[in-house]
Amino acid sequence: GRWGYMNEILLQTQRRYQGAQLDSAIQRTLQLAGSLEKIVHEEDPTRVSVMAFHGSNDYNKLGLSDVPQVVGWNLYQGWYGSDMTDFEHFLERQHRDQPGHPVIVSEYGAGSDLRLHNPKNAVAFDFSMDYQQRYAEHYLPVIEQTPYVCGAAYWNFIDFASANRDESMPRINNKGLVANKRRPKDVYYYYQASWVKKPVVHIAVRDWLERTSLERMMAVKVYSNQSAVELIHNGRSLGIKKVENSMAVFDVDFADGINTLRAIAGGIGDMANVKY
Repeated sequence: GRWGYMNEILLQTQRRYQGAQLDSAIQRTLQLAGSLEKIVHEEDPTRVSVMAFHGSNDYNKLGLSDVPQVVGWNLYQGWYGSDMTDFEHFLERQHRDQPGHPVIVSEYGAGSDLRLHNPKNAVAFDFSMDYQQRYAEHYLPVIEQTPYVCGAAYWNFIDFASANRDESMPRINNKGLVANKRRPKDVYYYYQASWVKKPVVHIAVRDWLERTSLERMMAVKVYSNQSAVELIHNGRSLGIKKVENSMAVFDVDFADGINTLRAIAGGIGDMANVKY
């Protein structure tokens, strides 16, 4: 366990103040951080302290990152600007500059709207289900394979109300892995396939079961923690593919009407019907 007592403290401070007012606000923040750090260890010496920062190196320049025992970075490269690959570049810089400082990725995530799909050209802030999947599929392997990252937390588990949001779903932060009615999005099963020990096979089409598109050939993703997956479309096998990064991707030539998809891996299976 750990105690956290500041979150993205410079984000609004640097927007609200300038010049001497900003300098004064930063000094007050540093004093408060030092006071809270002391209280944390007096009250509970058994747990470590942590602060969460947004993706700005100013926390290092101003000395805030020297206060807690663990630094948490809230990183959204590839969502709020920049490119997904800047995520690992940012972490590399932090480790290079402060190699002895334990780091967690305290937030990362991308929004998705169950009404929006962009299977071929998904981009940041289109709120397509496809982009959220691509985003998670990039971030998680970096987190898992980077030895100096102690842990991470996806933001957020569930879509939730947020009064100031004005995006594809006004007043809703839709970065959840689960919709606000508690139904898992397909990307939820990417994390299951990556983390759980029980066998997982999930055809990732539940976010878009009724489709209208000029494109007949569409990619279908199967999330699994098995070594290989076979996909069967309307009774015809599309072959067996190796699972990489907890998924296998098949090209499916959809027909008019109901398309029955069956995935088989490791003796277990999944079935879904897509209306085209």
